[in-house]
Amino acid sequence: MEKLYKEFNKIFDINNQMLEYAEQNINLLQKNVLENTSIKKYGINQMYGGYFCPSLILETTTQGFKKGKLFNNIPPNKNTYYVYELDKNNHLLRIQEIMSNEIGVEHYILEKEDIQYLMAISDKKKCTYVYSLRAIYENDKIKQFDIIQGNSLWSEQYEYEKDKIICKQYYYVPDMEKGGEKIKLYMINFRMDENKKIVWLEQRREM
Repeated sequence: MEKLYKEFNKIFDINNQMLEYAEQNINLLQKNVLENTSIKKYGINQMYGGYFCPSLILETTTQGFKKGKLFNNIPPNKNTYYVYELDKNNHLLRIQEIMSNEIGVEHYILEKEDIQYLMAISDKKKCTYVYSLRAIYENDKIKQFDIIQGNSLWSEQYEYEKDKIICKQYYYVPDMEKGGEKIKLYMINFRMDENKKIVWLEQRREM
């Protein structure tokens, strides 16, 4: 168990480093978005990356979460909406929150080899009270998806078998008060159709 704690604590450390990097290089990140944005899409859902959320299971296992739809134009009659900016290859560069025609929290995409980070910035400063994301890919498939929010971590770790996908879903709170549950683990087995829709799922709690 201690090995697992160390692994998850390291994710918090990496996240802090990436937030620092995003803040220190915000002008460069903004310049990259301005120079490389070829496509703009709009949405009304943005939680955990909204339409571009890497998770395969959140919509099915988490009540109230929806990736939402993409629109070609600003959604009408919405005080708050989100702008997805993509390059010519449809790679996400930034998600902007627009509230009453003002820019709110921005999420910038940072990539290193097969690891993708989504870092929150507000007024050119790192935004620690809003979630950050980390997605690790292997052979173009999601291998691990992490949500870092405050002092908690949600981690999905995927294994691909011939007839199903297995996900170890962890919830970790390192500073849990004595008597509380520091870590939870759910084992989730599921299958998807050719449109990446879940057609069968079973889950059980392991710890």
